[in-house]
Amino acid sequence: MWPVRRRPPSCSAASGSLNGEQIWSVVHDPDAGVDHLDVEGSPPPNFVQIRDRLLSEQAAAGDEDVDYVFNVPQELAAGLVGLPLDEEAVPADVRFTVLEPRLNGTGAERQARSRAMNVQLAQRVSDEIFPQVRALDFSPMIEHPEFHEFYPGMVLNGFVRHRGDVWECLTVSYGIAREAPGTVFQFFVRRGLEDRRGHHGQAFAAPEREGLLSRLTKPKRPFAATLDQTLEKAAILLTAIDQYLQNGTPHPEVSPPSYLR
Repeated sequence: MWPVRRRPPSCSAASGSLNGEQIWSVVHDPDAGVDHLDVEGSPPPNFVQIRDRLLSEQAAAGDEDVDYVFNVPQELAAGLVGLPLDEEAVPADVRFTVLEPRLNGTGAERQARSRAMNVQLAQRVSDEIFPQVRALDFSPMIEHPEFHEFYPGMVLNGFVRHRGDVWECLTVSYGIAREAPGTVFQFFVRRGLEDRRGHHGQAFAAPEREGLLSRLTKPKRPFAATLDQTLEKAAILLTAIDQYLQNGTPHPEVSPPSYLR
């Protein structure tokens, strides 16, 4: 599982079409509640199992700051296509065709700007964060097929470290929301291949939020500056996660995992 903290706010959605017409959709809006799901049509058969499992984990968590239901549409889509949803994370020999409306005017400008930001963020994560993860003795999860079933859709952004009798699993997510970059680390400790249940530890890196007065009176910060700030914070949090896993050292911005068994 890969719960996503509700900062910055966003929706999660998956849909299917046939002959150009949408035949089902599943949408989760965190602002409508952590257990919100808007379902139309007849989703694929695995929807019920994914929904029930994540709703159960959300109820067990009892924490509205961690949103397991956000992953219902993501896991549904990942299970259908068999590949991670992040275009930048797939192998070099795999190509996607992006299906989206072609916008005109300012809409087209925003669309192009968002794509360029995503490309920059993905490249910086690949160049700076992934090497740091490997330097901490984590190896890519793709080299450990025995863990793939635990992290559907996240294999190519996941890493594993073996220490003693435990396996430490780390996943790295990143994206753009309202033209602000963000990076999420989630981690979990397993004892061998047992089906261990619980909630991932998590740390979230994003630019410092500006107050209303600052946004009204100062020029908007350039994306390059917010990207630098996010990646610098991500590097610090990654080190803090390693210290927690190695020594149990707490950090105010790292939420530790919890285990049901």
